[in-house]
Amino acid sequence: MSLEPLTRSTLDSVARQILAEYPAACQPSRLDSLQSAGGFSGARLWRVATPGAFYCLRATPAEQVDPRRLTGLHRLLSIVAGRGIEQCPAPLARTDGTTHCRRHDCVWQLERWMSGVADFSQNPSSLRLQNALSLLARWHVAARAFVPRPEEAAWFSSFDSQTSPGLGERQARLARWDAATCDQMHAALQRDDWPEFDEPATQILQGFRRAAPRIERELELGRRATVPLQPCLRDVWHDHLLFCGDAVTGLIDAHAARTESVATDLARLLGSLVADDRAAWDVGLAAYENIRPLSLDERGLVELFDRSAVLLSGLTWLEWRFVEHRQFAQPQAGLMKCLTQEVRSCCAFCLGFEFLVSGFTLGAHGQT
Repeated sequence: MSLEPLTRSTLDSVARQILAEYPAACQPSRLDSLQSAGGFSGARLWRVATPGAFYCLRATPAEQVDPRRLTGLHRLLSIVAGRGIEQCPAPLARTDGTTHCRRHDCVWQLERWMSGVADFSQNPSSLRLQNALSLLARWHVAARAFVPRPEEAAWFSSFDSQTSPGLGERQARLARWDAATCDQMHAALQRDDWPEFDEPATQILQGFRRAAPRIERELELGRRATVPLQPCLRDVWHDHLLFCGDAVTGLIDAHAARTESVATDLARLLGSLVADDRAAWDVGLAAYENIRPLSLDERGLVELFDRSAVLLSGLTWLEWRFVEHRQFAQPQAGLMKCLTQEVRSCCAFCLGFEFLVSGFTLGAHGQT
């Protein structure tokens, strides 16, 4: 039985049953459902108040979870936290020693509640940016020490020199979005009855058609570079970074973590924090390299991951709506804000693409 047909009171009852399988210190004096705080993943979250601390209870749809991978991820997060990265919460052990369980077609886990607010865009500063990138570098250094078990190696191994799997995946995704697929998607948009979604989605599709051939060539070149690979977050962005004042107090939601080049995390985080502000990119990269230096090839891949992400991220919305027919738990206003941001990024990228064609050099988030 899934969580979807359950009432809120029944959901809270299920959550309390799950919490009963944790040590006494985790038993709630108050339990607050956070509704759509799980974003677009479909996860449900609860804030758990106990006499001594606050925790976050998460229920993720079981079809999204490989238990072997999740066990490896939890061990990785425990290693990272044990090496001094306290801003990244490690899931807590249940009374049977495991860190997750399956109930009601969901996989449940409990972790510390991280204080702070994801407010960099409201209060940007060089110091905050430096602190964020320094923390990312420390996370990478700590994660590089992780030794996966054989059943975890497919997701969390490290290598001294290999090609990036993520670039190959992006190249394959570009290939799937050929002219016929774009025509089909355009027809679907013409038939759709959600104009607030369809107008920005049409702009994303038009921008993709113009810029895809160049990015495809760049990805082919980028795949020839060999760089160190290690466990990376792969979805570290503005809303996963919590601040109290200038200090980073939380680095949350590591569920996309997998073996990759550190370049993917740098591109994702910097792009979400400072967009195309090249001076800010330099500040952030310098802070990162004070702890974890980059090779020339890694620096080149940061740019390529950023440029290809700008082109492809908007397509995710079209796939969610017209291929997966996904229903969004997040309020429509929040969804449209995210989609509008994607359109702005795509339009900025395509403007840069037009300058490139004219002989100038302006990339998605700066110079190429």
